[in-house]
Amino acid sequence: MPETLQAPVPAPLTQLTEDEILFRDNIRQFADEKVRPLVKEMDEKGVFEKDLIHDFFQLGLMGIEIPEQYGGGGAKFFEAILAVEELSRVDASSGVIVDVQNTLVNNALLRWGSEALMPSARPDPGPMPLRCKPVPL
Repeated sequence: MPETLQAPVPAPLTQLTEDEILFRDNIRQFADEKVRPLVKEMDEKGVFEKDLIHDFFQLGLMGIEIPEQYGGGGAKFFEAILAVEELSRVDASSGVIVDVQNTLVNNALLRWGSEALMPSARPDPGPMPLRCKPVPL
């Protein structure tokens, strides 16, 4: 009977590393202290508090997988998932904003953006410039 090789069994995703636990707990604390008090008012007005978006950027939640050389966190996709889960636990719209930024916007910039779009390549690393041209129909 031929000998079969077995790959090592990976650790289950339910066992977080110490760094992942620390990251998750920090996001949970932020969500409970900063987002939760605003949820009712945001829901009643139907408007998202723009200061929260600024806070998301300040915490690095809007560039979790962006390489550190470009001012991002240089983390893995799993950390983005942890952030989205913890924010969504308190306010689903907060989770969606962070999710869209990390999965759609940043992914597109990293895959198809030029070096000139990256914050470290520009003298003023403020908001990224938008360069759009019409698509012929």
